[in-house]
Formats: sequence, structure tokens, C-alpha cells
Amino acid sequence: MNIFHHLYSNLSYFTYNLSKNLKIKEKNSLRVLMYHDIKKEEYKKFEDQINIIKNDGWKFLHPNELLNLSINKKKIKGKNIILTFDDGFHSNSIIEKKILTKYKIKAAFFIPYNFMKSKNKNDSLKFVKRQLKIFDYKVEKNGRTNMNLNDILILSKKKHVIGFHTKNHIELSKSVSINKVQDEIIGYTSKNFEILINKSKFFSFPFGKLSDFDKRSYFIAKSKFKFIFLGIRGDNNSINLNKRLFFRDNFQLSYNKKMILSILNGYFDIFYIKKRIKVFNEYL
Repeated sequence: MNIFHHLYSNLSYFTYNLSKNLKIKEKNSLRVLMYHDIKKEEYKKFEDQINIIKNDGWKFLHPNELLNLSINKKKIKGKNIILTFDDGFHSNSIIEKKILTKYKIKAAFFIPYNFMKSKNKNDSLKFVKRQLKIFDYKVEKNGRTNMNLNDILILSKKKHVIGFHTKNHIELSKSVSINKVQDEIIGYTSKNFEILINKSKFFSFPFGKLSDFDKRSYFIAKSKFKFIFLGIRGDNNSINLNKRLFFRDNFQLSYNKKMILSILNGYFDIFYIKKRIKVFNEYL
């Protein structure tokens, strides 16, 4: 969190508290949160963030509730959260057991196929550095880096959603070959994994910034998946719901209460308005 974000979150948090004290009606909202790897020393920070969110009146929805809302064209009511995890780190499996189960929260886990298929630490570490672009990543002592198929099957059995995050987590907009883009998004993986992703038909773009996907990759993804998730910050209204294209808030474990509530209650959305307008104009 840089100095500007720190100062702005202090100001917006004050404004938010003032509006609550004046009993100004809060708008209906649907936010989608995006987490990645969570280190052992960050477990408590993650749980603290969950409690901050819950104590502010947000309701965690099952990701599959998006299907019910979109089919029945229901209006979003209240303050709603969908929780997602990208990249398939093994820490996500631990977080699910230790924290999500405790709070009865169901999440969507977006898995890059070949990271899941990594057979040893060396292979998984190469994937993290080359494909996920985390160059300073260190494997925890006696720890695993990636979830394997068995971990993911367990998540599915526990009623979490398994989504697809391409085969190799590449920047799809930078791939010249249409065949490469198609293979990354809709190419065959394996029978057991195909069953999981076809069950939900959730897809998130790698990296997820506006520059990381294009019309070509978007419409290929749309041909197979029902729900597509970006990495652009913002609230999701009825238009997003009906078109099944969702903005997400990337959450850092360093965020304090003021930052968390400022983001969730829309005060940071203004910095992404041009990007959201471009998405609306070109993709919806």
C-alpha cells in the first residue's frame, strides 16, 4: 500500500463512517475478491480480513449463486461477496481447511492445469517463476507449492467451485497464434479435470488486467465458459450479472481495516472507471 493509497483510505474510511452515522442507505453491491498464495505467517491476517468483512455486514455467497441470480434475472440486494483464489497454490487448500470451513464459506478456485500437474518442487517452482512471474518466490520448509488433482477433487467434494485459469497461465493478448490461444483456453486437459471445470464453467484470465486479454481471447473463453472473471477492480451490477462478466478486487494481506472497507464500499472504484467503461463498450 503506497502513501497515496494510505492517505486516501483514511479519508474514504472517515467518509464511510460518517455516512453510516447519518444512516445514509447503503447501496446494493456484489464484490468478487481475489486472493493468491497465502503464506503460513499470513493465515491470521487472512482470518482477520474475513472477520472485518463479515462485521461490516457483507454476506459471503456460494459462487454457484451467480447462476441462480443470472438465470432468474434477480436484482442484487444487500452487500454480497464472492470469494475466489487464483493460481492453485497448495496454501489455498490449507486455508480452506483451517479458515473457510470454520466460517462455512464456499469459494471458487481457478487452476492453471500444468501447475496442478507439476510433479515435484523444481517443476512447480519453475512454473511460479516463469509463468506466474513471481521471481522471488520461496518454497516454505517441508511445504508444497501447488495443489494436485487430489487436493482439487477434495475441494469439489466439499462443494467449492473449480474454475479454469488456462493451461500455462500466459498473457493471452500477447500470443500471436490463434491456435495457441484456443489450446490454452479450450484445449483438452484430462478427463477428471475436464469434469470439474465443465461442472461449473468458471474461467478467469491470467493476470487479469485490461492489457492481458483481448477480444479474441474473450470470445474464445465465452464460447466454453458461463462465467468470466477479470482482475479489474469494481462493483458488479445487474449488467455484469446478466452478461456473466465480473470485476474482481485483488486483496493483499497487508491491507488494514480502513483499506479493506474503503475498497469494498466502492471508494477505490473511481481509479478504474476508464477500464470498466472500456470493458462495457467492447465486451458487453
